Amino acid sequence: MEVIGIVKKVFEPRDGVSQRTGEQWVSQDFVMEYHYWPNQTTQSKILFNVFGAERIKDADLKEGEEVKVRYHIEAREYNGRVFNDVRYDGIEHIHRAKPSGAEPEKQEEPVKEEKAQAEPASTEANDDLPF
Repeated sequence: MEVIGIVKKVFEPRDGVSQRTGEQWVSQDFVMEYHYWPNQTTQSKILFNVFGAERIKDADLKEGEEVKVRYHIEAREYNGRVFNDVRYDGIEHIHRAKPSGAEPEKQEEPVKEEKAQAEPASTEANDDLPF
């Protein structure tokens, strides 16, 4: 799923050690405001979670920036209760300038619609067709 909106709050990263695997982990949350419906007059808010140091670095979140976020929703159980997590999958910074060494995006060629020309029906009978 994708949503476009404004980053309103970027929280400090949290880190720790997994009790199950013993490995280090880091996580960061951010809040984004967006319009759920095209003609909606008030903003909706959603809390996203970015998990992993490399993904946090790649997201490069800045408050006030307009972004398109790809995400998925995942449910988890804790102490007999079920919670939804909105997990970040990727981000596109809408108005951020690309680095000078970045390759320009390729523009797709417009697809030219060709009118289908009616072909005359064959006069030969084709007996190998099943219908």
